[in-house]
Amino acid sequence: MPFPQGVYRIRNRKSGTYFDASIQNKGEVHGWAGHQQNENQKWIVEERDRSFTIKNADGGQFAEVGQFASVDRPQDGCRVRISNNLTKWDIRQKDDGTHAILLHDTELAVDLDMGRNENGTPISIWGWHGAQQQQWHFEKVGDLPGGGGGYGGGYADQPPQQQQYQQQQQQPPAQVYSGAVAPGTYVLENAFSGTAADL
Repeated sequence: MPFPQGVYRIRNRKSGTYFDASIQNKGEVHGWAGHQQNENQKWIVEERDRSFTIKNADGGQFAEVGQFASVDRPQDGCRVRISNNLTKWDIRQKDDGTHAILLHDTELAVDLDMGRNENGTPISIWGWHGAQQQQWHFEKVGDLPGGGGGYGGGYADQPPQQQQYQQQQQQPPAQVYSGAVAPGTYVLENAFSGTAADL
């Protein structure tokens, strides 16, 4: 069965940390503890020419392989980054339900450095060897943009600035409370940006 398109959070099997587009270091992708509401940990996975693109929901940039060192093709150790460069990936399901993410038509797999669970752990590509740091769980959080997933119609094909604006415009109005709020546990979410407070 082919891999289903959609919006996902991508969790490393060994560390339990997530594929995360850095907020502080623009363009960087690394492992980070899970924050369910953060758009920078949500990825739009869309089929394209018998492969997939993996686009960050926060800004619309694609996961790609960064600098190729001094060579003209990707090799072991090249960092995974985000940019406007459309990059194709193969997603292969393993017998245990995890997935390998490989640069299209190669055996170079997305690899969390040594499977470490520290925030900021680099994500690179390395030849597939099947270790747990190369295995990923895809946790579906929505449908493809324009398909009822809550990311706004046409989101996938528009420039990042327009995507963000359209996403904000299509959110339901925020509830405004006056008076006392009942005791309990709440998620504080900015009604304009959709980001959550994180302490």
